Amino acid sequence: MVKYYQQFLDLGCFQLSDATKIVGNENTAKSLLKYYCQKGYVSQVKKNLYVVMDIVAKAPLLNKYNIASALADDAFVSCRSAFEYYGYTNQVIYDIWVTSAKRFRDFEFDGYRYHRLTPTITGGIKTIRGVKVTDEERTFIDNINTLDQLIGLEELLNCLSSGTALKEEKLICYLQAYGKQFLYQKVGLLMKRFQQQLNLSDGFFKLCKDKAGKSSRYLTKNISKNHLAYSSEWRLTYPDYIWTYLNGGTEDANI
Repeated sequence: MVKYYQQFLDLGCFQLSDATKIVGNENTAKSLLKYYCQKGYVSQVKKNLYVVMDIVAKAPLLNKYNIASALADDAFVSCRSAFEYYGYTNQVIYDIWVTSAKRFRDFEFDGYRYHRLTPTITGGIKTIRGVKVTDEERTFIDNINTLDQLIGLEELLNCLSSGTALKEEKLICYLQAYGKQFLYQKVGLLMKRFQQQLNLSDGFFKLCKDKAGKSSRYLTKNISKNHLAYSSEWRLTYPDYIWTYLNGGTEDANI
């Protein structure tokens, strides 16, 4: 067994300070990590962050979500990457979205590109097998909020169609934290289609409607003039094909 490998293995991801505690001297730790990187025992994820490698497979022993969670003390997997973590999307995604107040530049490691997002609201973070990730309710709200920025409408709808019962008190908490009329509109339009599946009450949608304001808006920027539909209930213009896409072309586009 390689000396110190087991101690590093117990950490998974670690910093120079962690290695120093193990070997007892910072300069010795620096030299050891340089040697271990050359040998393929560990790999440098980014400045001052290392991950233990599988010596045989020559691959990180931690997955991309564990690595993302280790990028900072407050880092957590979020937005589109949280959908991917929960298995809502079947697309192969090589971008990892990580929310953290600690600044770091986007970087690439092991074929994945890690992107930092600035925190917007607080709460709704859980830890699952070492992965810090937004809970499912916040994941839906965050993704609807970042429609057109981090996620496309088609992928978002597919994730909604795969959803199961949500806790509406949590959804309301996150909506209130954002405090955006447009977000209430989008949530109302999109989640109403899946009301029974998501186990949401009529009261939830009444709240959304009351908070949505009186402005008419476009659900997404990417709408062809030849494919416009309008929801008078939610005062949103949206692509006329989205519902027929989900339901095999059998439903009326206007609601």
